[in-house]
Amino acid sequence: MRLFDEENARNQAVRGERQTLEGAAAKIVYHNPANGYTVIGLQTDAGQVTAVGNTLGLVVGENLRLHGCWVDDRKYGRQFQFEQYEMVRPVTKQAIVSYLGSGLVEGIGKKMAQRLVDRFGEKTLDILDKHPERLTEVEGIGRKRAAALREAWKASEHAHRVMVFLQQHGLGPALAARIYERFESQSMTIIEQEPYRLADEISGIGFHTADKIARITGIQPEDPARISAGLKHVLKMASNEGHFYLPREDLLAAAQHLLQVDEELVEVQLERAMREGELELEDYDGTAAYYLPIMLKAEKSLAERLLRLNAEETEPAPKREYLEKWLRQRTAMGATELSAEQIGAVRMALGGPVSIITGGPGTGKTMVTRALCDACDALRLRVALCSPTGRAAKRLSQLAGKPASTIHRLLAYDPRTHAFSYNADEPLQIDLLIVDESSMVDVLLGNELTDAVKPGTKIVFIGDADQLPSVGPGSFFKDIVASDIFPVAWLQKVFRQREGGDIVYNAHRIREGEFPEFTPGRDWEGEDTVLMERERPDQVAEAVLRVVTSALPRLDFTQDDIQVITPMHRGPAGVTELNRALQEKLNPAAPGRLELLRGEQTFRHGDRLLQNVNNYDKEVYNGDIGRLVEIDPEARCFVVEFDQGRVVYDFNEADQLQLAYALTVHKSQGSEYPAVVMVFHSTHYIMLRRNLLYTALTRAEKMAVVVGDKKGLWTAVQRADEMRRYTRLQERLRGELTGG
Repeated sequence: MRLFDEENARNQAVRGERQTLEGAAAKIVYHNPANGYTVIGLQTDAGQVTAVGNTLGLVVGENLRLHGCWVDDRKYGRQFQFEQYEMVRPVTKQAIVSYLGSGLVEGIGKKMAQRLVDRFGEKTLDILDKHPERLTEVEGIGRKRAAALREAWKASEHAHRVMVFLQQHGLGPALAARIYERFESQSMTIIEQEPYRLADEISGIGFHTADKIARITGIQPEDPARISAGLKHVLKMASNEGHFYLPREDLLAAAQHLLQVDEELVEVQLERAMREGELELEDYDGTAAYYLPIMLKAEKSLAERLLRLNAEETEPAPKREYLEKWLRQRTAMGATELSAEQIGAVRMALGGPVSIITGGPGTGKTMVTRALCDACDALRLRVALCSPTGRAAKRLSQLAGKPASTIHRLLAYDPRTHAFSYNADEPLQIDLLIVDESSMVDVLLGNELTDAVKPGTKIVFIGDADQLPSVGPGSFFKDIVASDIFPVAWLQKVFRQREGGDIVYNAHRIREGEFPEFTPGRDWEGEDTVLMERERPDQVAEAVLRVVTSALPRLDFTQDDIQVITPMHRGPAGVTELNRALQEKLNPAAPGRLELLRGEQTFRHGDRLLQNVNNYDKEVYNGDIGRLVEIDPEARCFVVEFDQGRVVYDFNEADQLQLAYALTVHKSQGSEYPAVVMVFHSTHYIMLRRNLLYTALTRAEKMAVVVGDKKGLWTAVQRADEMRRYTRLQERLRGELTGG
């Protein structure tokens, strides 16, 4: 069952005429902090009734004026459904005691409320408003406590004022809660005078929401603050698409389209934003590049740190001689034979300060990593292994035979300071750092990582340069490979090609621009790469369901073994629709079963969930996948079990997660699954690229099933061009730009 059947309560009812209803909140039956939906037992002059609507979070005893209408709900009976509400002050002594003693005001409980009313009677609230100094007339209240009670009283009313204002203009209670948590008593001042600060300082509030609030408060479209906020918003959105900067013409065009004002006004405000340091300009090679200051600083800092690390002296000759001796002994003892390429990679990684190892699937990157770890043990070097995601780190640890962690955990984020504990002032105490799946590292994270590497520490970046770039901004791995500044070991000999199947073989065909040799579905007899052709996009979901629930289980794959991946979020073959269909098939609703509503999604016990933002406090990060194991309606929380352990979420944190039966190809990076069902259809044209198909196929360990059409596959194979990302890391590494 749903924690409360909000959809039924809102939609399946017969509504009456709009009315106003007043009363006191005698009971809070239900409150969903994620969206503010509240069921109230309201005590009126005519008796207690049920009222339903959105609130910031009420407490028993508050007097309310509700604006809405009576409804006859098929399931819950007669209710008053309100669209807006106001706080109404109680007037009788008993009502005031109940109101103040409800927990509404911090520092005032039932006993203190009674003592206040005993002293001031019906004037108690007026005393709190206008003469708080008189609170010292009550036994046990000194001047300091009187001031604290006054501030708590102001805060409680102010929070509801923010809520009512926003709700009157169609903005939900979750936004009000975030705004009030950040700005407290200054909330209304910020809303009315500096609404665009909300986009900069409140998580989940973007430019469009701040702009809506600004228009409500009377700020005009041509206002300089609005145009400046629009320019910053365009650059923030560009970073979400992988860019570090935008050329002038792109920035102006996007801002004008967003703001719908004259281009001259945008140009004037762009110059002002530059003068005031809100944006930064860098001219190079005929292109005027506009950055957000934090992005320019990060790109420069990363280049400077990498170059500084690379300038450090290498190990002395005796150490290198010992390495050669160890390599000879390893071979003599019959250890797994390393190829000449792999031995060269080990020598390079242990001989220089910054090095790169890259190669496609089956070329032995894991074997080189294990050999590096063994060599470090022999040379008595302290080594640390890390990857961008939890799943990638777990896999790295299993394959390398040593503990590995996420980059965030390695750097030890401190929630008290909202910063990493390891940095330039407190560097990692290691001799060698191995960074696996480096293609997933974005420039911002790379900057934090290199900041924590002390001079003299060797750092080895390992990855596949042909995979997709990071989800975050920049093209970190490809840029450091292409810069020609650092030594690179290219592993090209394929050890697993045709060995046990065609996944690796076809991955290399795709990388070379050749069409993969997938087995047609009609001829499928258990081969490990197969194409289930579906010309019509509305047939894709049904085919995916058949493969996931029938075909693959017959080959002894469990549901935990199988991952569906697709290029896009929307459409009949996108993540959203596939997740809905897979959830209904694999984890359907059942009588008495708890559910948690999250926007358009419903979470159920047993659902596979994806963390879609970094949460440093909980130590879960973008891309981590877990399973929902508990929903607690009384505590208003739910529990998700990840590889690293169980994590507790409040209901209002549910927007950090999404269903993960189907993932985008980007979100699947860094992970491998026994069986992958890949959706590639020509309707995904805008996203189809060679590296996307290559990345998707290389997620599969034992079985890859493609559902789609040959036109879509050919499009992906033939489009080798990548979506350009505006970044200048390569130029900085080569010394072509000042400051790095």
